[in-house]
Amino acid sequence: MASTVESAPHTRPPALDELARSSIGELTRLYREARAPSSIETLSGPFRGHVLAVAGVLGRVPAARAALLLWRGKTFEPFDARAGQGIDRLHGLGERYRFELGFGDSVLDGRRSLVLDYDLPDNPRPIRRIREELRELSPGVFFGPALVRTRTEPKLALFVALSSRTS
Repeated sequence: MASTVESAPHTRPPALDELARSSIGELTRLYREARAPSSIETLSGPFRGHVLAVAGVLGRVPAARAALLLWRGKTFEPFDARAGQGIDRLHGLGERYRFELGFGDSVLDGRRSLVLDYDLPDNPRPIRRIREELRELSPGVFFGPALVRTRTEPKLALFVALSSRTS
């Protein structure tokens, strides 16, 4: 079966609808080819969220599937080029689940990524185990994995994309 996401130097990045038809393997490959934004200030204000693919058991947990349907995106507040904070937006529930922003090494490939860390005292315990990583796909479009910390190692839960258009 042919890949829905083509990768070649100097070609246009795939559109979000193309990404949503991609497998976890294809998304992982594309993520490894992408680069971290140069500054956290690139992400400021509201971004529309797109769930691209769900991995492992998360897709079989009804409560998790329901939560994903409520997710609308994130709002980012950079402090400077290297640090910031943000919050998730949920349909009908407003803003919930704060996170800190910073740069760090990716769990998937060890390269630089923008890291969203939900391990904050005000978040519920299950949310505190989440770590997301983002890289820039094209201007105004970021994507990457959401991972869940376990006792042994972080596990891939899903891939998300964020676009600067919030409508």
